[in-house]
Amino acid sequence: MGLRRTGKTTLMRQLMERLESPAAFFSFDEEETRTKEVLVFVLDYVITTLNAKSILLDEIQYVEGWEGVLKRYYDQKGFKFILSGSESLDLSRAKAALAGRIATFSLPPLSFGEYLRLKGVTIGNGPASLSDYPAMKRLYEECLTRKEYFEHEFVEYLWKGAFPEIVSENDSAVVRRYISDLVVRKIVYQDIPSIFEVRRPDILFGRFRYTSACSSSHKPYLPARPRSARGALSARPLHRNTGQLLLHLQDKTLALLAPDHDGAVLRSCRHGPVHPRHQLRAGEEGCDHR
Repeated sequence: MGLRRTGKTTLMRQLMERLESPAAFFSFDEEETRTKEVLVFVLDYVITTLNAKSILLDEIQYVEGWEGVLKRYYDQKGFKFILSGSESLDLSRAKAALAGRIATFSLPPLSFGEYLRLKGVTIGNGPASLSDYPAMKRLYEECLTRKEYFEHEFVEYLWKGAFPEIVSENDSAVVRRYISDLVVRKIVYQDIPSIFEVRRPDILFGRFRYTSACSSSHKPYLPARPRSARGALSARPLHRNTGQLLLHLQDKTLALLAPDHDGAVLRSCRHGPVHPRHQLRAGEEGCDHR
């Protein structure tokens, strides 16, 4: 699981090349393929025609009821599945249906160290352990001489570093369009409405822009009384469901809801700063650090 454009599909294709047994790959990213009938047809085809023993399915969360289909094929025929999808409640809920049959892994955005390695930058002669004081001292002294360079690269990383495809991109307009069109808008207008009953994604998009402009401000983001994930959105106008909107943004990793450190547990959960993902905020708001 992971955010869009972090390399899940690429990682699956690389893994497929290393599998010793015959394997097949299929993506449900296209809207016409997101049905249970297509899933069953694909499984039958790759099993009977391609004789695949391992099946890799990309963006599986778009197929309603996929966990029941895969459970049947796994239990009755013993096939192995490798799945990928955007991080969401839909994949999390599948753990209950596939208890004992599924292990989940999260692919986070690039770390600063990974960003530097993609740019061909090396730090020291190798990893240094915190318990090895001489090695840590040598690493510190080496990095100190390149302090300004690393500060500049860190600002670049905050601007575009989460996404491998734009690590080497220097055009700020391209970076903004990439993050806005291929990440934020696809999540708000396509991914979230396909899972939740969001009738007005334009309001959800406005909430994200507002949250981006008010990063780390305190907001009551949980409703006072518990409501069902689907029932809340149809119970009253969408623009009043601020808590649900922010939870949807967090489910798709567009925002991070941080509870206050408070003695009252319930009050801590209801109020807290909202932190948009730094790269997404920069790209969507059109900011330019240069």
